[in-house]
Formats: sequence, C-alpha cells, structure tokens
Amino acid sequence: MTAHRRFQGAAIIVFILLVLQYAQSTSSTHEREQEQRADGRSCMTNEWTALLTFKASLSDPSRRLSSWHGRACCQWRGIQCDNRTGHVIKLDLRNPHPHGMNQDSRLSLLAGEMPSSIVSLKHLRYLDLSYNDFKQARIPLFMGALRSLRYINFSNANFHGEIPSRIGNLSEL
Repeated sequence: MTAHRRFQGAAIIVFILLVLQYAQSTSSTHEREQEQRADGRSCMTNEWTALLTFKASLSDPSRRLSSWHGRACCQWRGIQCDNRTGHVIKLDLRNPHPHGMNQDSRLSLLAGEMPSSIVSLKHLRYLDLSYNDFKQARIPLFMGALRSLRYINFSNANFHGEIPSRIGNLSEL
C-alpha cells in the first residue's frame, strides 16, 4: 500500500508539472503574438485567415491586393489595425478610379463574392467596398454579425436585392 501511494503521489506531481509547463508555454506564445501584433509585424491568426479567404474570393486584375501576403496584414493596402490591440478595424477597398467606366476603372475593379469568413473581423469598424463588382449578389445576411461596424459603403458595388433586416443589428452604424 505504501508503494501504491508513492506511485500516486509521483503521478500527481508529474501531472501538475505537465500542466504548469503547458500553461507557461501557452502564456509565452500568447505574449509573443501580442508583441508581434503591437509592432505591426503580424496580425491575429483568425483575422489574417479571413482576409486571405476574402482575397481568394476576388478577381484583382490591377493587383490592388498585391501587398496582401505574409503575416503583417496591418501593413497591407486597404487595411488598418488598432494600434493598441492589433485587431483589424478598417477595410477600405474602394475602387480608386470610381468615375466613369474608363479603362482604369474597369481594370481596378475587384470582382467576386464576399465569403462568410469576414465575420471573423469582429472589431471591424469601417468597411468600404464601393465602386467594385459583386456580380449582383445579395448583401450577405452575415453582415449583421459585424456588430462593431460604424461605417459601411457598398455604393455602386453591384449588390442586388433588399438590404437584409439583420443590418438593423448594427447599432453602431
């Protein structure tokens, strides 16, 4: 019985040490990510993934999104992050040649669909997709989940249909 109790005690100590090691590892990884985000070298993994998914859903003939590579999404063209938290707060993809349908305007159109992964941008305050081509798609219902939005501009973006009632959930607009 004494040997059995010693074994149980040793097993408990090993278990506690493993838990402590895991907690320390998780904490240091989180701290390292926070430091990287604070200096603009990287961004939140889920937000980075959402932005890359969004890019993949678009055609970009003028390569407006060519800066969208690597982990430093806060440095990408059209993206702004909160200086304190590192969260993406602004997505400004307005067509830079909005007037008329000249060659520059057609080439600079982003065209495609808006994937639901955009809801991962939970801290997004500003969204401008104006003067692009969303192929007469409906404004996605999931837009109502972006509760931090204060500004939306979908003008002349070739969305079609009624504005979803869920947009009414966006009390900060």
